[in-house]
Amino acid sequence: MPENPQDQNTPLTLENFWKILDSKLVSLGTPAVLVGVALDFARKSEWQNAGLCVVAAVAVWFVIKICNKIAPRIDKLLDWMLDNAEILLQNLWAKLTSDFEGKYYERLKFDCRECQRPPT
Repeated sequence: MPENPQDQNTPLTLENFWKILDSKLVSLGTPAVLVGVALDFARKSEWQNAGLCVVAAVAVWFVIKICNKIAPRIDKLLDWMLDNAEILLQNLWAKLTSDFEGKYYERLKFDCRECQRPPT
């Protein structure tokens, strides 16, 4: 159920559908399935398996919550890494394809050839 009244008027697009699927079904669905399996084990009096399923459900829910909180930071970190990798690759490409430095040193040697000769 939408939280905002404006969300009720929002058309159902594929992007909105995936947002709903991710926010409701995935974040609650997987732990809920594990709790359901735990209830089935409890019905059969398999308490150890039921307990493991409940622990797994809590762990999955916790991991989903943590990932939702750190996802924006991970996106920023990846953007920063890609930007810096792009700059490094551009600098490396410029260095590999440019012979400016070599030509510069050759010109310096030519200009300074008089300085290298011993006086006669």
